[in-house]
Amino acid sequence: MKNFTLIILLAILAVSGINCGYRVGSLLPSDLKTVAIPMFINKTPEPELESLVTNGVIQETIADGTLELSSEENADTLLEGEIIDYRREPIRFSNDQVTRQYRLIIAVSLVFTNLKTKEILWRNSRVEGFTDFYVGSSLPESERIAQPKAIKDLAHQVVEKVVEGGW
Repeated sequence: MKNFTLIILLAILAVSGINCGYRVGSLLPSDLKTVAIPMFINKTPEPELESLVTNGVIQETIADGTLELSSEENADTLLEGEIIDYRREPIRFSNDQVTRQYRLIIAVSLVFTNLKTKEILWRNSRVEGFTDFYVGSSLPESERIAQPKAIKDLAHQVVEKVVEGGW
């Protein structure tokens, strides 16, 4: 009987529209359907990061499906980004104070513009993505393996800001 009551309660909550903060649709104006994403500018010393981050944001935009990719000439919106931070922070140490685990953080600043009206819809001075990783045989190799995970997290955060309004 307790299981039946629990099932009924869950069904009522599901039907009542309680969504626990999850997004249902986009908060973008309905006339904005396409986005241009030019190459992000890399303000860090990390080589080739601009290509990796830009491609990550493009892939996440495609996966999200809210906005369709377009050329800047034909797009409704423009997402511009600058990579402003790339760092690793030690987060776990061995008994002899050797760093065993790091957090890799990549941050960007963004400007999202309505190209139809030339109005800046929003600016966000810092959006971060990160991943934690253990040091294997070498720190550079472990960081190289972790980098795509941090980029994927960053791309997810960026696209979420785009479709939910930048805040």
